Amino acid sequence: MKSILSAVVYMHKLGIVHRDLKPENMLYVDKEPNSNLKLIDFGTARKIIPGKKLTKQIGTAYYIAPEVLAKSYDEKCDVWSCGIILYILLSGYPPFRGQTEKEIIEQVKFGNVSFEGSVDHNIRLGLDRGLKRCSGADKTHAGQKYSQTHHCLRCSQLQVDQ
Repeated sequence: MKSILSAVVYMHKLGIVHRDLKPENMLYVDKEPNSNLKLIDFGTARKIIPGKKLTKQIGTAYYIAPEVLAKSYDEKCDVWSCGIILYILLSGYPPFRGQTEKEIIEQVKFGNVSFEGSVDHNIRLGLDRGLKRCSGADKTHAGQKYSQTHHCLRCSQLQVDQ
């Protein structure tokens, strides 16, 4: 996860938002245990214009941020996607489920997190709170979506350099 977050921080520093982060768009350079991770498929990427929101609804259903669905977002949509990837890595399942892409998007829009599998109770609570905070469903943090300085990327467990 550290490699993914480091790549996203680097990309954002360069003024680029990917808009379709998902495991399929990440490759390791080689088969070595400490291989470098590369982000690929920048077909949906755009230049970040400070103060200007993006409006095109684009991305993959499981990883798309609620702000993208609302057609008013910035580079922090990539941070949301990283959170979804982390959730899947920890639980083995996507947090939003449905039989169709439309159903999945509805679950994302309304923040209906689905827990399944053998995830530890404390991990579930943390994941649920984090997703609610990011989606604005947690009204105590609604004005602080993602944090202005990528707070989640500075998690003490991850030690991601900015």
